[in-house]
Amino acid sequence: MLHTKIHAILRLLAIVFCTALVLPTAFAQGGPPDAPPPGPPPGMPPPLPVGTLAPDGIGVTVGPAPTAGNMDESGFGPWVDVSVVSPLQNGDKIPDNSTLLATDGTSFDLNAAVAEQPTLLIFYRGGWCPYCNAHLRELQGSAGALQEMGYRILAVSTDTPSQLQEFMAEEPVDYTLLSDSTVEVATKFGLRFQVVEHYLDHVRDDRGRDLREQTGGYLITPGAFILDQSGTIRFSYVNNNFAVRISQDALLAAARAAIE
Repeated sequence: MLHTKIHAILRLLAIVFCTALVLPTAFAQGGPPDAPPPGPPPGMPPPLPVGTLAPDGIGVTVGPAPTAGNMDESGFGPWVDVSVVSPLQNGDKIPDNSTLLATDGTSFDLNAAVAEQPTLLIFYRGGWCPYCNAHLRELQGSAGALQEMGYRILAVSTDTPSQLQEFMAEEPVDYTLLSDSTVEVATKFGLRFQVVEHYLDHVRDDRGRDLREQTGGYLITPGAFILDQSGTIRFSYVNNNFAVRISQDALLAAARAAIE
């Protein structure tokens, strides 16, 4: 019982931490753009700086984070059961009949698109997530180099097509955003998990997104997959710490190696 209570308190503190510790430029959701970021809540350690290397040597923090390691080891994870996250591995083929929605609401055949050219497939939580938005900005900086290598870049989230349009109106990117608001494709990739109730409340009340209504209370574990035209995964990186994403240096190196 005591262990359960301590675990619940750690999760609650993580939400407070990640809600309060946001950068004014990349993370602010209103308020003066030049306002200094607030300090950590009492009793919490100072946040790790952006760009902190994860223990795996591949990922980096893209925003303030209590840890750069796996969240299931720290007690900060927002899931009911992390064991359900079982991503596809290098050498696996992407699932058949993987259909997403484009920003205009039309069907997008992922399998057909991958067959046309090598693909970088990114999964992210949604435009409500400041860490995801920071990651998309970093990806925009690498888009030109990836496209010169011959890659198509696809970024998939739980956002609806209309929500993707709203994001694009504010922050246009030179790659394709796609909707998996039913989380069906993410489930096939082994990235779906059920979200704990208090985190669903946090996203609804502080981020303006009702995941209970939109996804049935599920979220996507962020990940990056490099695919060849046969649909085989040549490289993958999935980290259950939503503040950690693949570094752009590691991504570009993996992309080059996959086409050599």
